[in-house]
Amino acid sequence: MKSIAIAAVLILAGSLCALTIGDWQNIRFSGKNAAGQVFLRTEIAQEELLANNYLYNPGSGVTEYNFNLQDPATLTYQGTLQVGSSRRYLGLKKQSAGSVNQLVPVFYEGTGLPALTQLTTASTDALNDNSTNYYDIAADYVTFTDTKFCTAIQNRGGGFPTSASFGTVYPSYMSVIAAPDTDPNDPNVTVWALAYMSVPLGGISPGLFKITGTGTDDLVRIGNIETNIVSGSNLLIMSCNIADLLADPDFAAWYNTADPVFGMMTLINKTTVIPFATTNQDQSPGALVRPRKLYVDPTPNTVPWMDGSSFLVNDAGVFFTGVYHDAEGNFPLTAEIEIQGGPSYPLLPQSLDYTAGVLHSTEDLSGILAEYDGGQARTSVSDDDINFQRGEWFSFTYILGLLGPEQLSVQISDGNVLLAWAPVTQTLLGNPVAPDLYRVEASATPDFADYQILGISSGTSFSFASDPESPQQFYRVVAVKYTS
Repeated sequence: MKSIAIAAVLILAGSLCALTIGDWQNIRFSGKNAAGQVFLRTEIAQEELLANNYLYNPGSGVTEYNFNLQDPATLTYQGTLQVGSSRRYLGLKKQSAGSVNQLVPVFYEGTGLPALTQLTTASTDALNDNSTNYYDIAADYVTFTDTKFCTAIQNRGGGFPTSASFGTVYPSYMSVIAAPDTDPNDPNVTVWALAYMSVPLGGISPGLFKITGTGTDDLVRIGNIETNIVSGSNLLIMSCNIADLLADPDFAAWYNTADPVFGMMTLINKTTVIPFATTNQDQSPGALVRPRKLYVDPTPNTVPWMDGSSFLVNDAGVFFTGVYHDAEGNFPLTAEIEIQGGPSYPLLPQSLDYTAGVLHSTEDLSGILAEYDGGQARTSVSDDDINFQRGEWFSFTYILGLLGPEQLSVQISDGNVLLAWAPVTQTLLGNPVAPDLYRVEASATPDFADYQILGISSGTSFSFASDPESPQQFYRVVAVKYTS
């Protein structure tokens, strides 16, 4: 019995931190839009997924929906949830080549055993790999409450008999739980099972068991289970108390209540009396289960805001930036910079933890942004595309280059030099501009390979003393406009 369970539980380890659950990084939500929808986003650092789904109950039962790749550069996936005015629980499921399903089951809010529609599918199994229908697994399921693990086994039919062949054969149906780092080659590994079986002569009845070996003495009952057979669905539903598992020191040694994860699979075995032997009849692919509450609360919702707006020009390029804030930690459906009388540009997050302010920035606008002399810009953000917060207008200037001053004249009198020029009124692109200042430069050679700055002028003239040690000087005036 035990050796079969060990061989089938091939599990990967995971971690949990803030709104990260295993491979689902930075799980976050938007506000609820006018259509009653909330958007879910997460990063999964894995390409070519065989399955990638989010799950919730829209009213007809737990349903799986496909994630869409929202941003290939960051491997960000997005889903859409239809929500009302109350909390919506949801789950996650993914699979990659060569691995079992990894899933976050949808939390069960009820008190009794869940119905099939309230269970999350852990795995499906090929049919007709056993000629006896009640030995043939079709699928297995899992969910959890604050105090219980709930599992279910679905077979091809025939119910779930616990004895056959006039009491010489005893079928058993088990939902096996193991540590996520279980080594299938370790003969000393321990597993736990919600087991539906009845062997009166051995004193065995349905219960929660710790399995430490292959003999009957290695089958240790540690708790009771609740069971229900739903004949119309060929379903056996079972639940156990989490406290019974945690009371076992061997289970508590590896199960992390802050980062809960375990491997689960279904086994159907047959024990014969003559000769006495236990053989496996079928087993499911199983899953890596992370029983973590995941939910979205669509209300209350406050309007987000953005502060610290700025315009930056540096070696990296040209950017508008701002810091986004949301009291509920929602990400924005709209975040952009609006230019008065001009276009708008998206503001993209520079980090993905919305529990604090998140710096947003445009892409590099070099070669895209037009010239502006005293332009006006403001931020616009919304997490539901219903209510928007628009920031105060702020000024910015972006000039690619200025024309050189024309009509430059030089007058030398009594050891003084007076330079004068016509004002610069246009950029290199021909747009009107008012320079902030003019810089006056001097050089001994006309190529200005080496020059000195004589000073600056806010007007169109500049006077200075001539240099008697430099009988020949060349002068240049440069119009300056600060980008801000």
